[in-house]
Amino acid sequence: MTLELRHVRMFAALAAASSLSGAARELGTTQPTVSRMLREIEAAVGVRLVERGPHGAVLTADGVDFARRCVHIQNAFDALVDPARWRSRPVTVAYAWAGMEAAFSGAVRSWNAMHPDVPCRLEQIPAPDAAVATSPWCVVPSRRPACGAGCCTGRTGWWCSRGTAPCTRSPV
Repeated sequence: MTLELRHVRMFAALAAASSLSGAARELGTTQPTVSRMLREIEAAVGVRLVERGPHGAVLTADGVDFARRCVHIQNAFDALVDPARWRSRPVTVAYAWAGMEAAFSGAVRSWNAMHPDVPCRLEQIPAPDAAVATSPWCVVPSRRPACGAGCCTGRTGWWCSRGTAPCTRSPV
């Protein structure tokens, strides 16, 4: 038997719901259908993925690993069929003071490790004031409250500029 995307979606739902009936509700199907699909998955991979108990379904260690892979595959498939997600937009943190690079480089490395499809980079700029209204930068740290064409923080710390990547009002 070959696993199909429906099996992947079912197991991801089962892992999130921690019960066969909860997964069935999430998927709009019945508990016996989820139970049958679980048997098919376990037969296909050759290991027990779930221990059934009186308080729901508990994933085995293999089940936890399999669920993580299912979520990854489900997200990748959803991105495959969504043209808006085909091209990633880089995140740029622009800074004006030389000392800021050391402060942000670790966060940028962590971001790049966690989000390999959405690269983040640092860029030194001459004037943060002008960056807010006219720049393609995503985040510009500041020493004072800022209001510009992009986002307004209303407090010291962050300016956002609508540019090459989506902008949020919360600090990175």
